[in-house]
Amino acid sequence: MAAALAVTGLTQTGPAWAAPPAARKTTASSTPDPKPRQDQSSKVLSPGTVLPKTWKNSADTAVTVAGDGSGLHVLTAKSRDAYQWRTVATLSEPGFGTDLWIGNACVTGSGKRAVVVYAPRDFTNEPQLMERGGFAAVVDLTSGKVTKLADTVTLAYFDPGCGTGETAVLTQVGDDRDDRTRLLTVNTVTGAVTHRQTANVRVTSAIPTGDTIVGAAAGRLIRFDRKNHATQLATSSGPAYDLRADSGGGVDFLDGSGGKARAHRSAGGRTTTIAEGTAGSLGLAAGTSGRVFVTGKPTTTHLPSAVRRLTAAAHATVSSTGALAVDQAVSASLRSHVSNPLAATAWNTPAPLQIKTEIPATGKKVAFTVGAAPVTPSPRAEKPRPPSPPPPAPPPRRNRPHTPPRRWPPRR
Repeated sequence: MAAALAVTGLTQTGPAWAAPPAARKTTASSTPDPKPRQDQSSKVLSPGTVLPKTWKNSADTAVTVAGDGSGLHVLTAKSRDAYQWRTVATLSEPGFGTDLWIGNACVTGSGKRAVVVYAPRDFTNEPQLMERGGFAAVVDLTSGKVTKLADTVTLAYFDPGCGTGETAVLTQVGDDRDDRTRLLTVNTVTGAVTHRQTANVRVTSAIPTGDTIVGAAAGRLIRFDRKNHATQLATSSGPAYDLRADSGGGVDFLDGSGGKARAHRSAGGRTTTIAEGTAGSLGLAAGTSGRVFVTGKPTTTHLPSAVRRLTAAAHATVSSTGALAVDQAVSASLRSHVSNPLAATAWNTPAPLQIKTEIPATGKKVAFTVGAAPVTPSPRAEKPRPPSPPPPAPPPRRNRPHTPPRRWPPRR
């Protein structure tokens, strides 16, 4: 509100007393209301021209996260509501003063729950906090119920990982002196870690596939069973990333070398290349129920029935059926800080959220602004949410004797 008043004052053409009260009233009443701007709305203002014809009957749902000083916000939008964005939950921890909470999320196969890893952005300045300092929670996307987990995990683009069912995988990578990786299987229905296992190799992009976990390690795609037996599924040119489990029982992934990016599918003991493009121009995105989409600008495609081509940016995340692609979701305060780094930024303060999307079926680009409204607790929420465990202590200095890595047990 203060910002709006400041802008109005700057655009005034004369002093407030330049006209008598009656004249000012007449001028104001004769001025038509300005047409609403799409980028200032939290929903699509002209769904009949922007969205597909079936938008009212579609069950498509989009989920994204965006942070500000008050927490990491989990937002959803449904096609039948003209993609009216609403904040389902806001994740933060007491005792941390920050201007921005950061994190990642994935959505389970049913689309009913999101698993979120979050932290103050200052954690990215400490290697140990990035490796095992992220807080984790399961969010019910209907009721807004939040179940915080007792383990702290890795802050990275690949964490957490979801599959086609209601389990998820959280990752705890070792430090630069320990290549072991701890993989945590989460039952999102109960909100509990049901299995912990340690791989003797650095694993990234881990996802659940049935009762096993598939991850990328040392130029290979590896499946780990519950007893930690490892089976190689495929080799990759460089690190594999963007692992997705599809409805046909396959695991799709990206790799790249020589300025090229490639999408592959591993299924039934065979690995095939399903798409190619230039580096940075190819993406794999997951919807619900095992839907997998090739995004970006592939130069060639040989897609199986379980994978579809989607006209969206390579880095985009997609809605449950792929009807909406989210290109960006950030707080207005972060955008202001980027444009003016010397400006003061409010700590622990909510800010409007700006979301940029694309409608693949129509090619329309749609921007939204979601107001910084407080989250209303759900009447179905259970007992008060327990606090997450404290983050690990800062690492020892390099000139100190080496100590074995901690086991990072859950807080009792």
